[in-house]
Amino acid sequence: MAVAKAHGASRIVAVDIVSSRLEFAKSYAATDSYLPPKIEQGETKVEYSQRNAERLKAELGIEDRGKNAIDLVIDASGAKDSIQAAICVAKAGGTVVQVELPDIRVKQVRC
Repeated sequence: MAVAKAHGASRIVAVDIVSSRLEFAKSYAATDSYLPPKIEQGETKVEYSQRNAERLKAELGIEDRGKNAIDLVIDASGAKDSIQAAICVAKAGGTVVQVELPDIRVKQVRC
């Protein structure tokens, strides 16, 4: 986050499942933070990832195109759900960088 901020990123969104980490990120470099919802009973991982991405976009005013779209998503979690959501959050033609490679396969995601 600090590198993104130093290089002029206008918006840095921190996503974590632990509130205290989000508070730290906001005090450090993040302009926005997001706490993902819990998975619902009977919901598949892909459905959860898509719902999570849509909720993030709605809560933070992120669009699919234009100045409020996300050009670059860096995922350092290695969590399958997070990787799938990252793909859905990036704008069409955007870039998703996976820093931690999980020992799992990510199924095809339709966003």
